[in-house]
Amino acid sequence: MIYLGVKMFKPNIYVENVHKINYEKLAKSNIKLVCFDLDNTLDEPDIITKEKDLELKKLFDEIEKLGIKIYIISNNSIKGRVDSFCKIYNLGYIENAKKPFLKKYINDEMIGSFKREEIAFVGDTIVTDVIGGNRFGSLTILVVLFKKNLVLQDTIPRDLW
Repeated sequence: MIYLGVKMFKPNIYVENVHKINYEKLAKSNIKLVCFDLDNTLDEPDIITKEKDLELKKLFDEIEKLGIKIYIISNNSIKGRVDSFCKIYNLGYIENAKKPFLKKYINDEMIGSFKREEIAFVGDTIVTDVIGGNRFGSLTILVVLFKKNLVLQDTIPRDLW
């Protein structure tokens, strides 16, 4: 059994949404990779993305201008969901990541090319995003759910229901 102390449940930063994160401050703090969750963090859950959201594209461009790379880490296992989103924005990704377990983080080439303290994990869920990032030893940023009025099963990792 894995013991998780109270600190594992606490994000380093809590903001309203991904647009409210101070990416300049992250860059000055030597963050070089931001790993975003997809569903309810960047986009509505479980939809197949077909076109760019111009506001999100602008945000990604601003982050990259600061020298920060962007990566998607999603527990979503719906065929084509993560891939379609990432192709539109030309982003690398891990799908079906099984957060908060670390196996896929540790074995990933992109994540492995950075020191753990150079990575920030951004997501909407404590149980997956915050605990996973904290266990990995990186900065964690919790955002409010992208879509309100979700049923309980939408907020629990899929592997648990």
